[in-house]
Amino acid sequence: MMDVRFLASTYRPNAAVSTFSTVPTFGHTTKITDIFSVDGGLSAGDNYVDYIRGTLFIPGLCLSLLLLWIVILIVCKILGRRVGILAGYPVDQENDEAKKRCGTGPILVSTASLIIACMGVMFLVKGAESAQNVFEDIYNGASELKVIEDLVVSSTDKAIALGESTLSLKDSLLFQLELDGGICNPSDTSFEFLATSINNQAQVVVQSLTDLQDFAKNDLTSIRKTFDEDFGDYSGQLMDAADTGEKYSKPMYIAAPIVFFGLIFGIGGLLAWRLSGCKPYFCIQTWVLLPIFILLIVFVAVLAAVSSVVLKVNADICLGGESKTPEGTVEILVEEVGLDGVTLEALNYYIINSCEGEFSQKDEIDGLVMDLIDGGKELESLQGLLSGDNDIADKCGLDADRLLVIENLLDTTIKTFSDFEDVAVTAKDVLDCERINSVFVAICH
Repeated sequence: MMDVRFLASTYRPNAAVSTFSTVPTFGHTTKITDIFSVDGGLSAGDNYVDYIRGTLFIPGLCLSLLLLWIVILIVCKILGRRVGILAGYPVDQENDEAKKRCGTGPILVSTASLIIACMGVMFLVKGAESAQNVFEDIYNGASELKVIEDLVVSSTDKAIALGESTLSLKDSLLFQLELDGGICNPSDTSFEFLATSINNQAQVVVQSLTDLQDFAKNDLTSIRKTFDEDFGDYSGQLMDAADTGEKYSKPMYIAAPIVFFGLIFGIGGLLAWRLSGCKPYFCIQTWVLLPIFILLIVFVAVLAAVSSVVLKVNADICLGGESKTPEGTVEILVEEVGLDGVTLEALNYYIINSCEGEFSQKDEIDGLVMDLIDGGKELESLQGLLSGDNDIADKCGLDADRLLVIENLLDTTIKTFSDFEDVAVTAKDVLDCERINSVFVAICH
């Protein structure tokens, strides 16, 4: 059933996701998960190609605008002095007709340059903030997932070690039970009820120790493997992705040159209008600044085209499946890839169903905690029967040395149960759905 203490977060797509999800794909598939499918007569490679073709609308638009810009530059250059500054020619200060004809050119260039500089500043501020937030969320989520993994692994390691240590305790208690027909073997029949109670509780303790050993060898080992191998791979990949993205995603590398060229060309426009005799500046602008700026514009256009594909893919991931959520995408991926076993059960419980349903390994830990509590009560009851009566040795036909051995065994067993319970409670808290689901929400929502 659903964890009553936790209400999973409802996914609400932001403006970018909503916008890019509506980009036309012209009949091509919009399901990114189709690239993992081998059904329906299409191979995974064919699905991949079909999906990529559907994401090319915005990149095509970006590159078309770049081509249009280049064509306009070429046309202006062909028109020559008839368009004045738009073709790279300074205003003829001696020709009033030329000044009148070209007067709007410098204003247009200066205004456009100022807009370019302002856009560069906006990109620098908002881009840096957005990139920092994205990678910070991913890194924090991956770090939390790593903490959860380490806690589960360390807790299960301790529990497995404790389970192994109970082997000698169980053998010793079993030896005492089998010796002389039981721990308590009275010669006086009036104490038979007491003897039955003590021996039965001792049998329960031995069975509890056996169950702990089996649980440690089987269930806890399986839980450890799930979190150490599967979750460990996920957290490591997320951290690597965040580190790589943060290393190469530097808005300043693009924004700073844009601001620089915007200001420089704005000044150039004013100089061409009012101080056309500044030959050295125009020489540098013509042969150095403009070629670099053109290369920068081409680079930015290509980068925008590639980024639009990434944003389209991101929108499709965020609005996957029938639920139109990141959880829906995970659900389809699980079906297409064919995951099964504990990994499938964990993904269903912690992510796809948002803590609804059950996760058997978590339930087993919950059951272990209850069994340890019940076993501890049985131990304390047995210890109370043996230590609460000064004549217990005579009633049960025990010598003082054997009674002391049994009491020491019970003390050690009680401590082992207590340590085991502490470890199990820690593991239970770590496996709480809210903590793990919140990591997914932080990264994907």
